[in-house]
Amino acid sequence: MQDIHAIRLRLANEHRGRQIAEAAEHRVGRLTTSHRTSRPVRRVIGRSLVRLGSALANESEPTLQPARPR
Repeated sequence: MQDIHAIRLRLANEHRGRQIAEAAEHRVGRLTTSHRTSRPVRRVIGRSLVRLGSALANESEPTLQPARPR
């Protein structure tokens, strides 16, 4: 009887381990694809907004420097 419980526990642990590994792969895949597409778009939009703001303020265009990491 104990053998059956031990086998069930082992199978449940293996199944849970596979679920965790699949979830981690999904998260990593989703993060890398979103970073590839969203960062350049954000940068382009941000620079366009800076240019628009400086044009509206009638000031010379500021030097564009990347933001410091948080």
